[in-house]
Amino acid sequence: MGSSELQVNLPLSGVLNIENSAETALLLSDAINKSEKLAIDLSGVRELDLPGIQLLYSASRTAANKGRSLVLTGSIAPEAIRKLLHAGFIQNTCSSGEALMAMLPDFFAAGSKTC
Repeated sequence: MGSSELQVNLPLSGVLNIENSAETALLLSDAINKSEKLAIDLSGVRELDLPGIQLLYSASRTAANKGRSLVLTGSIAPEAIRKLLHAGFIQNTCSSGEALMAMLPDFFAAGSKTC
């Protein structure tokens, strides 16, 4: 019998910003190392800024370099969407991690395309 791929669901919460970027980077790295497929649940994230977006791009690239996949899931807080719109990361509102992933410029190029 073949081995099944291990999927890890990583719920993030609070604020993804410069103040907690080192801690979040360690969480993401650990989750990538423990999984073949990583689903990052953004439902609990209230705020997301440039360092938070950079962490997600970096995680996607790291996963791809290790032959693993990564997707964003969950609902996105309206305040996080407003910040992303204001900063020019996205051009339209969205409400899910999946939609955000599709809207972020070159997010798929940074990492994997499927989970």
